[in-house]
Amino acid sequence: MFDKLIRSKRRKTMAIEIEASGAVTVRAPTYTSERAINRFVKEAAPWIEKQQEKIRLRPRPETDRQFIDGELFLYQGDYYPLTIVDPNREPLRLFGEFQLSRAHQHLARSAFMHWYKRQAREKFTQRLVWYSKASGFEYHSLKLSSAKRSWGSCTHDGKINLSWRLIMAPPEVLDYIVVHELSHTQEHNHSKAFWAHVERLLPAYKDQQDWLRDFGQLLHL
Repeated sequence: MFDKLIRSKRRKTMAIEIEASGAVTVRAPTYTSERAINRFVKEAAPWIEKQQEKIRLRPRPETDRQFIDGELFLYQGDYYPLTIVDPNREPLRLFGEFQLSRAHQHLARSAFMHWYKRQAREKFTQRLVWYSKASGFEYHSLKLSSAKRSWGSCTHDGKINLSWRLIMAPPEVLDYIVVHELSHTQEHNHSKAFWAHVERLLPAYKDQQDWLRDFGQLLHL
């Protein structure tokens, strides 16, 4: 019924975690009986099956980019096909499709990364400024990172780091991370007060959390 059991003296209640592989981990207080654990897992069976089904249905990221005609690339939540074109003044541009200059095809990954980062710098700054004014929360600076899982961070002095890969996500997902990090300028934790700030600015923020959990692995190059 489950794949792993972890007991802890500090834990007071039982919990179930579904790993990326779909494996089920149960965390329980040290002296919880096996009967109680099995009953707990049995009662949670519908929820476990639902989460495992989500994992099975998740899109699989492409791991080997070829940068050839017809290959799809994400930008702000939508896929755009790539077309190799005769040499342009620009190595890469988006004009209903991604157009990569044939002269830069051997540097395609770098061209995409440079283009994504340029767009990210512009759009991230716009959203930070907008939400800063809307919330009254001030930040010190913005820095782009290449993180694949830690989408953002905020230092105690208001320096915000955002992964440029978020430019591939839908705009509302980017807004969630922006609001999340701006809220950390007020609360340097994940307390109730912190989440109250987030919810006030983005009432449906949990939908964006779900998107990142289900599709975050697609934000890669």
